[in-house]
Formats: sequence, structure tokens, C-alpha cells
Amino acid sequence: MIEIKLGHSLTREEIDHINEAKRKIWKTPPLEEEQKSELFILVKNARSNVVAHGQLITVSGVLFNDEKFTIIGFGGIISNVRNKVLEDFSWKQLLII
Repeated sequence: MIEIKLGHSLTREEIDHINEAKRKIWKTPPLEEEQKSELFILVKNARSNVVAHGQLITVSGVLFNDEKFTIIGFGGIISNVRNKVLEDFSWKQLLII
């Protein structure tokens, strides 16, 4: 299952998960107050445990066929599940956005 949430809508458990993953993987500080307005993607397994997360990031000035576009990209992706296949995950779920 994929959830997309604003930072201020994250549960304490989700924030703790993100902060722990940021510390462990990238050795970066916890979420800051200004990040509470950003969009987060949470990938959860069948038991609703967060197995990966990332952020939706606005990318401006993308040039395509001589036109500039603003697109949404993925950034800061961290997976907490190593060497396993997420059997209950499908990228088709993400296309609902």
C-alpha cells in the first residue's frame, strides 16, 4: 500500500520511522519544522508497517521540446527492507495519484 501525506499529517510512529532511517542511512538530522509542509510517500506492507519512504519534490525548469515544465519527482528514498521482494506492492498503485 502507498500513502501520500503532508508532513504535518504524519503519525508519531511514521515520523519516528523517517527520523531513524535518515539517521541510520544518511546520518542526517531529523525532520525539521519547515519539512512538515512537504509531501511524503510511505510504502507499507500488508501489516501497515512502513518499509520504505521518500518525498515528492517539485522540479522546475524541465526543458522538453523547447518548452519548460514543472514536474513532480521522487527524492530521499530510503528502503528499510533489504534483499526482499515486496510481494504486496505494485507500482500500479502509484499511478492513482
